[in-house]
Amino acid sequence: MSDDNNSKRSKKVPIIAAIVTGIVLAVATGLIINTTLPRNTFGSDILHPPQSVTIIIPANASIPDANPTFSPKEITVVLGVNNTVVWINQSNSPERVIGEDVNAPGDFGKIRSLIEAGGGTWAFTFTEEGTYNYLSDIHPWLKGTVIVKRGD
Repeated sequence: MSDDNNSKRSKKVPIIAAIVTGIVLAVATGLIINTTLPRNTFGSDILHPPQSVTIIIPANASIPDANPTFSPKEITVVLGVNNTVVWINQSNSPERVIGEDVNAPGDFGKIRSLIEAGGGTWAFTFTEEGTYNYLSDIHPWLKGTVIVKRGD
């Protein structure tokens, strides 16, 4: 073989190795993420209750002196009945509802979803009994509680 062919081949090998390595890393990462995500093992009635409860983020949420609060500030829901809670953001700024306890049951404390201003919504289905305190990390004076009880 000529020196030109050897030179071209030696340039292709690292490129091919980098592509193969990238594909292997992407597949491995996907497998790790897929096997470590929590899986819901609850009945359909708990994951898809017939009713939901709505909490309003008020229009004055970004003004601390206006004493804004979630409405209602505290709710009680029942598993399999109305355990999906929907937050509606009527504020003129985005909000992010987060659990105060990162170790809250059902991973509620790990949620970090942004709710768009002016009518954006976000829903969470509670699957375990407990008391869930939450707040907006954008406007931390907004605080609320969801109490989840077991259905009969």
